[in-house]
Amino acid sequence: MALSRSLWSAAPCAASSTTLSGAAIVGAKVSITNPSTGLKREVSTDADGGYTFEALNPGEFNLVVEAPGFATYNVKQIVVNVGVLSLWTFT
Repeated sequence: MALSRSLWSAAPCAASSTTLSGAAIVGAKVSITNPSTGLKREVSTDADGGYTFEALNPGEFNLVVEAPGFATYNVKQIVVNVGVLSLWTFT
């Protein structure tokens, strides 16, 4: 599973999920958790493979992406800072 992920704290956070061939992964469950505060949010990817987390506060987060037919993807210790746009590509 290849995923593009962006986080921008204290503002809407948007990204997309795609396969290695560039096809959108529709309906994937995306969860983000702040283990320090217990905050957990879940969204599903849309028809374009996009998803948004609104107004994340600064901190360290764990991200989990699950989609039928794909291995579960886990990323730990994603650091989110105010006003900083971070981009990741997961493969």
